[in-house]
Amino acid sequence: LNLGNVDFDEPFWFGFNYFDQTVILGDRSRYYVESDVVYRKSADLLSLIELVRYPSHKEVGSEYRVDRPFYKDAYLGKHPELMHVRIASDITDVTGLFPEATNLKVIEFESDRPPHVSDADNTLREMSVKASFPGYFIMVPKGSGAYYYANPFWRQFQIKEYDSVADIPSDSLRVDINGRELSVVGLVGGERMEVVNASGQTVYAGAESTVTLPSSGVYIVRVGATVRKVVVK
Repeated sequence: LNLGNVDFDEPFWFGFNYFDQTVILGDRSRYYVESDVVYRKSADLLSLIELVRYPSHKEVGSEYRVDRPFYKDAYLGKHPELMHVRIASDITDVTGLFPEATNLKVIEFESDRPPHVSDADNTLREMSVKASFPGYFIMVPKGSGAYYYANPFWRQFQIKEYDSVADIPSDSLRVDINGRELSVVGLVGGERMEVVNASGQTVYAGAESTVTLPSSGVYIVRVGATVRKVVVK
């Protein structure tokens, strides 16, 4: 299907599953398709300003970062592999965010102000049902919890504040994951490692450089003042 430079509104794009194989767009089209993901271009057609659709058949991985504005139905799909979503600091509206994601447990915000939600029923719908369950929560920058608690949508979730953290430098400490075995390379004698799960529970604290983690998920590894986030599949 060669559409040339003819444009349609966003709902048109939800009639296709595999865009790359069926749709050809002209250079002057307002839309751009790459690996079945549809974007809307800026008025001058020089940049991509909005994600229109992320198809349900395309895996997002266990962690995904929302780094551009998106159309309200962009993230439909169960995406069973998805567990952790980060929201970039410049995203001000997350209406329609992953409503059907069946295993999504953690939303991490980079902004100290909560993003807007205009359709609560179709935003994080599956996660909202489990909002009070252990291990389901949102992470917000330290000192911003009160702003999220004051928001009628975000207050339904357990809210955890976090400090800004830096990755372990590759030339000093390295964290390796092999299955459920976590190893820290570069520990100096006497240094202690602490491993915390996504629920905030300490699963290991000691001087061993290799530990076996109890389950898959997101973990925080802390050695002294250095912190690293890892995902165990």
